[in-house]
Amino acid sequence: MLRVVTPPADRLVCAAEPAVPATLTDAAVAAWIVDLRGAGQDCRSKLGWVRDWTAEVAK
Repeated sequence: MLRVVTPPADRLVCAAEPAVPATLTDAAVAAWIVDLRGAGQDCRSKLGWVRDWTAEVAK
């Protein structure tokens, strides 16, 4: 019998990309870069988890 298994929904959604700051000061752009990198790390982390989870389910 085939069993359908899906990963948790929260692992399938990445943090949103932050909006570009309205005022392009050094501080605002630096904060935006930090937030942008954080969103990217969130997505990479979740993708890694789903990849590992998928490999485990396939065993």
